[in-house]
Amino acid sequence: MTNMGYDPRPSIPTIIGGGRVLFYSRIDERHHPRRPGQWEPYGLVVCEREAIAGVFLFTCEDDWMPVVDSWHATVEEAKKQAALEWDGIEATWEEPPQ
Repeated sequence: MTNMGYDPRPSIPTIIGGGRVLFYSRIDERHHPRRPGQWEPYGLVVCEREAIAGVFLFTCEDDWMPVVDSWHATVEEAKKQAALEWDGIEATWEEPPQ
C-alpha cells in the first residue's frame, strides 16, 4: 500500500549554496518548462548571502543540492527569471519554516 502525498525527499534546509533561504518552490505537476526538453529539477530557491549584495536563484536536485545558479539584484528579479523558465512558479513560492 502506498502512502499518497508522502514525499520521502528532504524538507527545505535553511541554508542552501551558502545563503539563507528566502523563498523556495518544489517543481511538480503545477509547473511547466517554457523550453521544450528542459531538465526538471526538484526545486528552485532564492537565497541571500551576508557578504554579497543581491540574491541567488538556485536550481536544485532532490537533496536541495544547487546545480545551477544565477545572481540577481533583487528578489523580484530572481522570481522573474524563474518565471521565464517555469510556467506556474509565480503561484507556488513559499517561505521556509522558521
